[in-house]
Amino acid sequence: MKRFKLGSLLLGINQRLSCLRAPGTAAPWLGGLLLLCLWIVPLGGGMAAVLAQSRAIASGVPERYQLGQEFYLKNCASCHTPIPPEVLPTETWKELLENPQKHFTTSLKPFFGPELVATWTYVRDFSRSLLPNEPSPVNVAQSRYFKALHPKVNFPEPPSHRTCLSCHPGARELDYRKLSS
Repeated sequence: MKRFKLGSLLLGINQRLSCLRAPGTAAPWLGGLLLLCLWIVPLGGGMAAVLAQSRAIASGVPERYQLGQEFYLKNCASCHTPIPPEVLPTETWKELLENPQKHFTTSLKPFFGPELVATWTYVRDFSRSLLPNEPSPVNVAQSRYFKALHPKVNFPEPPSHRTCLSCHPGARELDYRKLSS
């Protein structure tokens, strides 16, 4: 197998494209442009990897769960404020994904294939199990974890997925760390 050096490759491309130029003119910029493109493409790929990694760190979600989180946000946050998986027990998430037609007062589009697997892996690994004899919460306000995070909060109305935004301005993006002042 013949190995080409970058210079000879550029020269060959430049010669092949010479038919597009007016006779007697040179296109020295063409080789430079090609070299620039060959440099930018790997740089862009590296930047994409760095940005994906920084997004994983910023969101607190490891890269292997990000696709599941994206599916979760696409399917759940399109109708209401997304609830962090850890607020509800694993059993509740399992019921919601297995029986989407029984999602409180709404019938959801069922999850299938890779979308179901990625979403289930995300909510399963970030949620918690019920304690022995603990009833499965029907809503956020009944969640043991939610109560532990809000021990002295006086809610003006019963807490639900609709009331999160009043205190957590970033809740639509699953950012519950920022609080409104």
